[in-house]
Amino acid sequence: MSAYNYLKTSLISLLVLTLTTLSLTSCNNMGLGNDKDIDEKELPKWTITVNELVKYPRASLGEKEIPTFSGKTIWVRKHYEFNSKSVEKVTAVPTSDPTEFNLRLKLDKHGALIAMRLCNEKIHPPWGISIDGLYYETISVSKAQDTKIDDYSEIIIEGPFTKELTDAIVKYSEANYKHFHPDDDEKK
Repeated sequence: MSAYNYLKTSLISLLVLTLTTLSLTSCNNMGLGNDKDIDEKELPKWTITVNELVKYPRASLGEKEIPTFSGKTIWVRKHYEFNSKSVEKVTAVPTSDPTEFNLRLKLDKHGALIAMRLCNEKIHPPWGISIDGLYYETISVSKAQDTKIDDYSEIIIEGPFTKELTDAIVKYSEANYKHFHPDDDEKK
């Protein structure tokens, strides 16, 4: 066999091997490139995060610009203070306006510790609530009045929130908590 034929055979073999490897390990074959493979039942819905609002953005690494429900953008601290992972249950709290509601959150132990900081009246930066990554409203957070003085396991988030939005957050709150804590059911 001549050197040319040997080189030609080697290159063809290498090409076939490379194409086979690429086709077997492509994103589509692993289910990563096809959104139809994602089971939406497994994704949390109507998740909330509470971030500190940035009054004077400097575009530092600790800040990010996020979209709002109105189509504008707002700057927040990148690392959220609080999120749906700590919320066991949400209930609607009526306000004087029948079309607006506040939210009452029942929190786990981790959430209760964070709630102490959020409810602190002396150190109170402006807080904003985001729903599924979209900024919704500037909020205030307070401890539920019918709890013990040192119990932050239930808090009130004053929005106001529309009925439709409140209903969606309430509906998915317990399912979201179960999504973020799948092992808790097995321990009980």
